[in-house]
Amino acid sequence: MKKILLSLLLAFVCTQVSHAQDLQLSLNDIIVFEGGAFEPATGKITFQRQKRAVGWAFATPINKDQYPYVKLVFGAKNGVPEVDIVAVKAGSKNEKFGIRIPTDVTTWVLKLEENVDSLYIENVNWNEEGFNENPKDLVLVSATLLAPFATEKVPLPLTKSNIFCEGGWVTDHVVYYEDEKTLAFNESWQWGGWDFDRGVTGFPVTEPYYAIDGDVYVEVVFVFEPLNFHRVQFLGRAWEGGSVYKGIPYGATSVAVALADHMWRLGFTFSNHDGADVPPAAIKFTEVYLLKKLPADVKKTTANAGPVDVYNLLGIKLRSNVEPENALIGLEKGVYIVGGKKVCLIK
Repeated sequence: MKKILLSLLLAFVCTQVSHAQDLQLSLNDIIVFEGGAFEPATGKITFQRQKRAVGWAFATPINKDQYPYVKLVFGAKNGVPEVDIVAVKAGSKNEKFGIRIPTDVTTWVLKLEENVDSLYIENVNWNEEGFNENPKDLVLVSATLLAPFATEKVPLPLTKSNIFCEGGWVTDHVVYYEDEKTLAFNESWQWGGWDFDRGVTGFPVTEPYYAIDGDVYVEVVFVFEPLNFHRVQFLGRAWEGGSVYKGIPYGATSVAVALADHMWRLGFTFSNHDGADVPPAAIKFTEVYLLKKLPADVKKTTANAGPVDVYNLLGIKLRSNVEPENALIGLEKGVYIVGGKKVCLIK
């Protein structure tokens, strides 16, 4: 009788647990925000001048916990200079976040940091050279909101031999102090970080890209002490071409960037337009890691944000103080109590 009741409970809970699916955005729903042109039948976006944007305005905000990323696929390599993917925070017209898309890429991913009211692609070419005579075209094949998936942390080594400081007119414009885990910038617009083409411990160099695989590693996360300068930004380079930029606000303690295509540099620049005649900017790291996507049969839990305990339905503790995203890895299918909530694992 006990086994029958347990089986019924298992069946009930499993049918009640919803598993979020990826959500493809319809190109027929795209609107032109500030001029320009869009052809739904072909997905062709035409940028005539800067600040021309096309995208979606959602009647119901997109929940970042339900859909943590959006993936864009282009019909040919992006040849438009200075194009951003931008999201607008729910309930606000002015609070935005986004990322610059490198040229010559066919896919890109944006991490949704907040719930969003709208999502769009925008041309931010400041000099507008030749745009009136030669409009810039970009073909959008699809845009998909990605449902949560299980990941595991893969640390990036915080050792001097793994952090490359780019050369320039002087040899000490970017310095990494291993004992303090600090990247210090003494010159503007210089780069320091992890160069996978040169080699990073634990990440073997493989043909043909000499880069991290965006299909395996979905995000890079940098955690640091409160940032002591305004003009520091993340800078990554995609192997297929171009760079991706993301500004980091003063006082921030972390930055997370979704990875796509094949990125071979992940790091930071001190983007001070006034030159180096200011106090040096510094980033003191506490943790740096990539998020590796786990197989689809491992379901992500959304229990508590911090470490959790895992019990079976008989009240026996199976795991203690584990991260929620790793709580069910390796367990058999069934119902578990994760951080005080029932979670069904179906393989």
